[in-house]
Order: sequence, then structure tokens, then C-alpha cells
Amino acid sequence: MALLRLGSKGNDVKKLQQALIKVMKPSPKLKADGAFGPATVKAVREFQKKNKLKADGIIGPKTLAMIQGGGKGGKPATVKMDIFDYREKKKKIEGVMSLNDKNAAMNSKVAKDLPAVFSRMMNNFKQIESSWGKADKTIDAKCAKWYAVADQMIKLQDAFQIAEKKGDGGRQQKIKQSIDKLHPQGEKLRKSMEADLSKTGPELEKRQNAIIKDAEQIIHMMTQKL
Repeated sequence: MALLRLGSKGNDVKKLQQALIKVMKPSPKLKADGAFGPATVKAVREFQKKNKLKADGIIGPKTLAMIQGGGKGGKPATVKMDIFDYREKKKKIEGVMSLNDKNAAMNSKVAKDLPAVFSRMMNNFKQIESSWGKADKTIDAKCAKWYAVADQMIKLQDAFQIAEKKGDGGRQQKIKQSIDKLHPQGEKLRKSMEADLSKTGPELEKRQNAIIKDAEQIIHMMTQKL
């Protein structure tokens, strides 16, 4: 900053006047108008005398430093630090670095374990496809036969009800004989299908549960915070 003296004007002069009003005791009768006039010269000289400086009424480096420091008998000027707190910043950075370390460890673990879990899950998918494929062909064949029996049984039962309404006992008797003959075939096919399903069902359910468990583990491995 250039020397401030009688006749100087501007914001630096205004700041100087405000500082003199603040640090001098008693406060000088000074107006912070930004104009270095006689009143400002007088206040500067008084300040310089109190602080054993050359009382020339000119603001040089020594006088300015003394004013900013509070001067003799005055209160120290407030010192503000505009830059961020390095201690806090260090904690934040350490936290981020620590998280990066944890993420690296997690990624390493996932990279190591994920292929095995995924491979196991896909193997169960293949086993389900294979087991169900074999069972499906057998059950489908039996089911087709059972549907044929069921269709005949429905027709016979409908015919029996019509004969019953007409009071045709002889017709009812013949239809009942056909039903009694066909029904065991339908039941045999139905029970055989249920047996096939009872064998295949638990195995499929077991592998499906294993797939769900592996899928949940994969999701956990991808999202966990170590």
C-alpha cells in the first residue's frame, strides 16, 4: 500500500480512519469519510506519539503495522483466517482415503469370491433346466393321456345325467359300467403324474432356493461396506 498522508483519498483512507477510531482510547473525533484531512492528520500524530513513533502524520509501514496490531493502550485488531482449516480437511481426506481402502478391499474380495458364487448359481440353473426338461417330457406324455381319459369321462358323466333326467335306468347302467371301467385308468395316470412331480418338485425347489441365496449373496457382495 502506498503512503497515506494529507490529501490522500479513497477506500484505504477510510479503512485507516475506521481502525484509528477503533484502537485509539479515547476514540478521536474522526469521521470515516475516506478523505485524509487535518482531523485525520491530528489523530495519526496522536497515535504515533503514544506508540513512540515519528509523529509526522504520515501512514507508513511501521505506523500501519502498529495500528493493525492494536497500538499502545488499544485492543488488538481481530485477525481472521480465510483459508480452510487444514486439521478438518485432513480428517475428511483421511476418511475418504480410508473408505477407498475399504472399497479396494471389498472389490478384491468380490473379484475373488464373485466368480465362484456366480458359477455355482449358473450350475443350479442348468441342473433345474436339465431335471425339469426330463421330467417335463414324461409328465407331458402322461398328461396328454390323462386329458383324453378326462374328456371321455366328462362326456360319460354328462350322458349319465341326461339319462337320469329321462328316467332311463338301462342307459344309466350301461354308462356307469363304462365309467367304472375308465375311471381306474384316469386315476392311475393322475397318481403317476403326482409321483413324478413329488420326486422332481423338492429337488427343483432346493435348487431354486440355492439360486435365490446365491443371488442375495452377490447383491450383498456388490453393495456391502467393509
